Amino acid sequence: MKKKLSDLRLILEAVKGKNMSASRAVDQEDYSIELIVDYTKTLEQLIVDGKYNLVNQSITSKNFPIPDGLTGKKVKVLGNFFYFNRSVSSKNVIKKMDKAGFRPATLMELLALRVACLELKKQYSIIALGSIWKNNFGYLYVSSFAVNNDNCHLVLDPFNGNWLAACCFFGVCKQLIE
Repeated sequence: MKKKLSDLRLILEAVKGKNMSASRAVDQEDYSIELIVDYTKTLEQLIVDGKYNLVNQSITSKNFPIPDGLTGKKVKVLGNFFYFNRSVSSKNVIKKMDKAGFRPATLMELLALRVACLELKKQYSIIALGSIWKNNFGYLYVSSFAVNNDNCHLVLDPFNGNWLAACCFFGVCKQLIE
Protein backbone atom coordinates (compact mmCIF):
# COMPACT_ATOMS: atom_id res chain seq x y z
CA MET A 1 0.00 0.00 0.00
CA LYS A 2 1.42 3.36 -1.00
CA LYS A 3 1.54 6.08 1.64
CA LYS A 4 0.01 9.50 1.28
CA LEU A 5 2.28 12.51 1.01
CA SER A 6 1.06 13.57 4.44
CA ASP A 7 2.89 10.50 5.76
CA LEU A 8 6.26 11.70 4.41
CA ARG A 9 7.65 12.49 7.85
CA LEU A 10 6.73 9.01 9.07
CA ILE A 11 8.22 7.41 5.97
CA LEU A 12 11.53 9.25 6.36
CA GLU A 13 11.70 8.40 10.06
CA ALA A 14 10.98 4.74 9.31
CA VAL A 15 13.59 4.51 6.56
CA LYS A 16 16.25 6.22 8.69
CA GLY A 17 15.15 4.57 11.94
CA LYS A 18 15.49 1.08 10.54
CA ASN A 19 18.79 1.89 8.79
CA MET A 20 17.45 0.28 5.66
CA SER A 21 19.62 -0.30 2.68
CA ALA A 22 18.25 0.99 -0.60
CA SER A 23 17.19 -2.45 -1.82
CA ARG A 24 15.34 -3.21 1.43
CA ALA A 25 13.56 0.15 1.44
CA VAL A 26 12.46 -0.26 -2.17
CA ASP A 27 11.14 -3.78 -1.56
CA GLN A 28 8.64 -2.35 0.90
CA GLU A 29 5.90 -0.46 -0.91
CA ASP A 30 5.17 1.40 2.33
CA TYR A 31 8.03 3.75 1.46
CA SER A 32 6.74 4.75 -1.97
CA ILE A 33 4.92 8.00 -2.65
CA GLU A 34 2.79 8.99 -5.63
CA LEU A 35 3.53 12.53 -6.68
CA ILE A 36 2.23 14.91 -9.39
CA VAL A 37 4.98 16.91 -11.10
CA ASP A 38 3.45 20.07 -12.54
CA TYR A 39 5.37 21.06 -15.67
CA THR A 40 2.74 23.72 -16.42
CA LYS A 41 4.73 25.79 -13.91
CA THR A 42 8.24 27.09 -14.33
CA LEU A 43 11.08 26.14 -12.04
CA GLU A 44 10.90 29.60 -10.51
CA GLN A 45 7.17 29.23 -9.80
CA LEU A 46 7.75 25.90 -8.02
CA ILE A 47 10.51 27.50 -5.97
CA VAL A 48 8.07 30.19 -4.81
CA ASP A 49 5.44 27.51 -4.08
CA GLY A 50 8.02 25.61 -1.99
CA LYS A 51 8.43 28.56 0.40
CA TYR A 52 12.20 28.25 0.71
CA ASN A 53 14.04 30.53 3.11
CA LEU A 54 17.20 30.35 1.01
CA VAL A 55 17.74 29.41 -2.64
CA ASN A 56 21.10 29.02 -4.35
CA GLN A 57 21.30 31.73 -7.05
CA SER A 58 22.46 29.19 -9.65
CA ILE A 59 19.19 27.25 -9.45
CA THR A 60 17.51 28.78 -12.50
CA SER A 61 15.56 27.62 -15.55
CA LYS A 62 18.65 28.41 -17.63
CA ASN A 63 20.84 26.00 -15.64
CA PHE A 64 18.09 23.41 -15.06
CA PRO A 65 15.74 23.48 -18.09
CA ILE A 66 12.56 21.40 -18.20
CA PRO A 67 13.16 18.30 -20.38
CA ASP A 68 11.79 18.40 -23.92
CA GLY A 69 8.21 17.26 -24.24
CA LEU A 70 7.22 17.87 -20.60
CA THR A 71 6.46 21.60 -20.67
CA GLY A 72 2.75 22.21 -20.10
CA LYS A 73 2.06 18.71 -18.71
CA LYS A 74 1.29 17.23 -15.32
CA VAL A 75 3.01 13.89 -14.76
CA LYS A 76 2.29 11.34 -12.03
CA VAL A 77 5.40 9.57 -10.70
CA LEU A 78 6.10 7.00 -8.00
CA GLY A 79 8.93 8.14 -5.75
CA ASN A 80 10.99 6.29 -3.18
CA PHE A 81 13.59 7.26 -0.59
CA PHE A 82 17.04 5.76 -0.50
CA TYR A 83 18.98 5.94 2.73
CA PHE A 84 22.24 4.05 3.25
CA ASN A 85 23.35 4.99 6.79
CA ARG A 86 26.93 5.15 5.51
CA SER A 87 29.08 7.31 3.29
CA VAL A 88 28.25 6.63 -0.36
CA SER A 89 29.13 8.09 -3.77
CA SER A 90 26.58 9.48 -6.23
CA LYS A 91 27.49 6.76 -8.71
CA ASN A 92 26.81 4.01 -6.16
CA VAL A 93 23.47 5.57 -5.23
CA ILE A 94 22.49 5.64 -8.91
CA LYS A 95 23.55 1.99 -9.35
CA LYS A 96 21.40 0.93 -6.36
CA MET A 97 18.43 2.89 -7.67
CA ASP A 98 18.82 1.38 -11.13
CA LYS A 99 19.00 -2.14 -9.72
CA ALA A 100 15.75 -1.49 -7.84
CA GLY A 101 13.97 -0.16 -10.96
CA PHE A 102 14.33 3.51 -10.06
CA ARG A 103 16.21 6.49 -11.44
CA PRO A 104 17.44 9.61 -9.63
CA ALA A 105 14.79 12.29 -9.22
CA THR A 106 15.16 15.50 -11.20
CA LEU A 107 15.11 18.98 -9.72
CA MET A 108 11.48 19.49 -10.83
CA GLU A 109 10.49 16.24 -9.08
CA LEU A 110 12.32 17.35 -5.94
CA LEU A 111 10.51 20.71 -6.03
CA ALA A 112 7.17 18.92 -6.46
CA LEU A 113 7.97 16.80 -3.41
CA ARG A 114 8.67 19.91 -1.34
CA VAL A 115 5.47 21.65 -2.48
CA ALA A 116 3.50 18.56 -1.49
CA CYS A 117 5.03 18.40 2.01
CA LEU A 118 5.27 21.99 3.22
CA GLU A 119 4.37 20.85 6.74
CA LEU A 120 7.62 18.90 7.09
CA LYS A 121 9.48 20.52 10.00
CA LYS A 122 12.02 18.05 11.32
CA GLN A 123 15.61 17.99 10.08
CA TYR A 124 15.88 16.31 6.69
CA SER A 125 18.07 16.67 3.64
CA ILE A 126 16.69 15.14 0.47
CA ILE A 127 18.92 14.96 -2.60
CA ALA A 128 17.98 14.66 -6.29
CA LEU A 129 20.81 13.28 -8.41
CA GLY A 130 18.82 13.40 -11.69
CA SER A 131 19.56 17.00 -12.69
CA ILE A 132 23.23 17.80 -12.94
CA TRP A 133 24.56 21.31 -13.55
CA LYS A 134 28.11 22.01 -14.71
CA ASN A 135 29.44 25.40 -13.62
CA ASN A 136 31.94 27.58 -15.53
CA PHE A 137 34.87 25.80 -13.86
CA GLY A 138 33.65 22.34 -14.90
CA TYR A 139 32.40 21.22 -11.46
CA LEU A 140 29.21 19.16 -11.34
CA TYR A 141 26.39 20.00 -8.92
CA VAL A 142 23.03 18.49 -7.97
CA SER A 143 20.14 19.94 -6.00
CA SER A 144 18.83 19.16 -2.55
CA PHE A 145 16.55 20.70 0.00
CA ALA A 146 17.28 20.76 3.68
CA VAL A 147 14.51 21.23 6.23
CA ASN A 148 15.32 22.24 9.79
CA ASN A 149 12.44 23.41 11.98
CA ASP A 150 10.76 26.28 10.08
CA ASN A 151 13.59 26.77 7.58
CA CYS A 152 13.97 25.11 4.21
CA HIS A 153 16.98 25.73 1.98
CA LEU A 154 17.26 24.77 -1.68
CA VAL A 155 20.95 24.31 -2.40
CA LEU A 156 23.47 22.81 -4.78
CA ASP A 157 25.88 20.10 -3.65
CA PRO A 158 28.89 18.62 -5.47
CA PHE A 159 28.02 15.51 -7.49
CA ASN A 160 31.47 13.97 -7.14
CA GLY A 161 32.87 12.69 -3.89
CA ASN A 162 31.03 10.93 -1.09
CA TRP A 163 27.79 11.83 0.66
CA LEU A 164 27.49 11.75 4.43
CA ALA A 165 25.70 8.85 6.11
CA ALA A 166 22.78 11.12 7.06
CA CYS A 167 21.86 11.87 3.42
CA CYS A 168 18.57 10.68 1.94
CA PHE A 169 18.12 10.39 -1.83
CA PHE A 170 14.87 10.66 -3.77
CA GLY A 171 14.37 8.27 -6.68
CA VAL A 172 11.55 7.85 -9.19
CA CYS A 173 10.24 4.58 -10.61
CA LYS A 174 11.31 4.11 -14.22
CA GLN A 175 7.80 2.92 -15.16
CA LEU A 176 5.21 5.65 -15.61
CA ILE A 177 2.06 5.58 -13.50
CA GLU A 178 -1.23 5.67 -15.41
